[in-house]
Amino acid sequence: MTDSQVDRQANLNALRAGSTYRQRVASPCGSGGCEIAPAGSRVPRPSCPQTCLVVDPSQVVRKVARRIFETMQFETREAETGQEALQTCAADMPDAILLDGHLATMSSVAMLATLRALPNGRKPCILYCTTENDTSALARALSAGADDYLLKPLDRESIRAKLDAAGVQS
Repeated sequence: MTDSQVDRQANLNALRAGSTYRQRVASPCGSGGCEIAPAGSRVPRPSCPQTCLVVDPSQVVRKVARRIFETMQFETREAETGQEALQTCAADMPDAILLDGHLATMSSVAMLATLRALPNGRKPCILYCTTENDTSALARALSAGADDYLLKPLDRESIRAKLDAAGVQS
C-alpha cells in the first residue's frame, strides 16, 4: 500500500467509527508535511517556518533575540562564535541571521565575507547588530555582505521592519 492509500484507509476507518479524520498536507519545503488539517476543510497553502540564526557572544542577548524571533514564528538557533555560526550555516543555511558586531575569535566582517562565499551564502538576510553608531564599522559590515544594521538594545518592531524591508516574511 502507498502512503496515500494508508491515509485513505485510516480516514475511512475513522469515519466509520464516527470520529473526525485528518489528512496530511504536502509541504513546499519537502519536509513531508508542515501542517495537518481536518479532511475536507479548506486548507491554506502550507508554509514552512522561517529560520533564524542569532550570533552573539552574550548568552543574555542570544536569549532576548531568540524570544523576539520566536514571537515572530521563526525557528531560531544560536551561535556564540563566528566559527560556530559558519558551521551551522554550512549544514543548514537560515533565512535570517542576526550578527553581533563584536565577535571574539573571528571579526564579524570576516565572518560575513566567509559566509557570503559559501554555497547558498547569498540566501540569508543578515542584520548586523551593534551598540555603537560607528559609521565606518557599519560601512565595512555592509560592504562585507550585511543587508542592514540594528542598534542595540534590540526590539521586535525594529527587527520586523528590517526583515520586512529585506523581503523576509516575519
